[in-house]
Amino acid sequence: MSDTTTVIIPAGSKVLFDKYQPRLMVYFTGMDADGLYKRFMGGCNNKASLERYLERSATSIWILQLDDEGAIAGELHLPKIESANNTYELGMSVREDMRGKGIGETMFSMAMTAVKMKQGERILITCLADNKPIQYLANKYSANITNLDIHEKEGIIKVSAEYKQEDINNIIRSNWDFIVVGWRDLIDMSRYYTGHGLLSQIGIIK
Repeated sequence: MSDTTTVIIPAGSKVLFDKYQPRLMVYFTGMDADGLYKRFMGGCNNKASLERYLERSATSIWILQLDDEGAIAGELHLPKIESANNTYELGMSVREDMRGKGIGETMFSMAMTAVKMKQGERILITCLADNKPIQYLANKYSANITNLDIHEKEGIIKVSAEYKQEDINNIIRSNWDFIVVGWRDLIDMSRYYTGHGLLSQIGIIK
């Protein structure tokens, strides 16, 4: 795992999102056309569309990886699909020079725990047919990947409500320098871990 810092932006934490929104904009506008197309599947291809996307995404879950200079090394976005009961949609990317260092796998694992702590039941992944890295990660969590057409694939990951020790181990053992949570999420997190007798294992939550 590379030497990165993790930032979690909980759903509804717009003030916290606003702190990192400029860095996300720099990150996305720094992508080449192919990178943007793979990440957004044609939905965002210029600065104006990226600004609209970030504005719409200001109140959903984000998991960020920062490099040692504080720039975005990877991002994962988990908006809740309002029309689908307890389902979240996952979109993610890793900066080209930071790939192959375990960043994507770390964020993916964190996403599973984040959705579980929100009592989510499913994660929807839609990607281009040639996006093998995200399909590889999705298949590690038993996603049922199917072809939407010759260009796109879709998968559903069922998030088990059953608690597993590895959930907390992933947090304790991962290379997190800090965890950022909103007050409501701190209450939810406390209830979740207290219910499993694990609150003492968490450490300091800033």
